[in-house]
Amino acid sequence: MGESRLSVPEDLRVWHFAGWRYAFVQPKDMPECLLGHDPTTWPHPWRGFFLKAPPGAKLIITYPELAMDLAGNGDPARGAFFRRFLSLFQAPKGTFAFWPFALYEKQLVQPYIQHFHEALGFFSPRVVACFGKETHAKITSILAQNHNPTQNNAQFIECPSLADLISQPDTALREIVHILSKALTDL
Repeated sequence: MGESRLSVPEDLRVWHFAGWRYAFVQPKDMPECLLGHDPTTWPHPWRGFFLKAPPGAKLIITYPELAMDLAGNGDPARGAFFRRFLSLFQAPKGTFAFWPFALYEKQLVQPYIQHFHEALGFFSPRVVACFGKETHAKITSILAQNHNPTQNNAQFIECPSLADLISQPDTALREIVHILSKALTDL
């Protein structure tokens, strides 16, 4: 045993007497959990997003304009695009969820990447579809900074921006659907 019980802080001695010698302490340089571990207690608007998302979603879809769409300032062209996308995808209900990496505040899109990654930790999707090169770069750079190259083994797929895809024929959309479907079945 070799260690003096007097060297253990008084409030921890009961644990020491019970045989505990080591406990996990979160290092000071690790970011604190911003949302909390219980999604029903997340702050507005994240709690509302959680309540709308299917719990077993294996594919998370995100894009910068999603913040505006969720704020009620959606573009009809994006709505039509995703209706076509979802009809081509032909996945069972609950397979995918839309989850923003940013919020629309004061007429600007404000990134909340850390909140996004905490939500991914809760949902544990297989695939995250990032529409737009900048979206993919922002999200994956936070993972790299946190020394976590694959959040819960999710595969992050960079898709073309919605502005580029909306103007393309359905063949481009079918290719995206094929890539995402294959990624879901390969994991």
